[in-house]
Amino acid sequence: MKTSFGVVVGLLLGMALVIGAQYALRTDGPLLSVGVSEAATSDSLGGLAEELLVQAKQYDEEAKRHEAEARRYEERAAAITPLMDVKGFQREGWRIAGDSHKTIAAELRYRAMVQRLEAERLQDKQKESSK
Repeated sequence: MKTSFGVVVGLLLGMALVIGAQYALRTDGPLLSVGVSEAATSDSLGGLAEELLVQAKQYDEEAKRHEAEARRYEERAAAITPLMDVKGFQREGWRIAGDSHKTIAAELRYRAMVQRLEAERLQDKQKESSK
C-alpha cells in the first residue's frame, strides 16, 4: 500500500510540474513584444533598451530560483535509499521534477540572453541615430 501511494504521489508531482512548466513557458506572441520603427527617437530607444535589460535581469532571477528548486529535488531524490523505494518510482519522480525545473531555467536563461542582445542592438541603433 505504501509503495503504490508513493508511485501515485511521484507521478502526480511529475505531471504537475510538467503542466506548470508548460504554462510558465507559454507565450502568446514572440519573445520580444516590442517593435522598433525607423522613426523612433533616440530617447525612446534608450528607454526601451533599459526596459529590456530589466526584463533580462528578472528572467535571470527567475532562472536562479528554478535552478535552486532543481537542486532541492535532486537532493531529495538522492536521499531516498533503495530500501525506501524498492522500484525507484519516488526517486524517478523527484528526478523528473528536477529536470522540469532545469528545463524552465534553461528557457529563462535563453530569454534573458535574447533580451540582452536586443537591448544591445537598440543601444547601437541609438548611438547611430545620435551621430
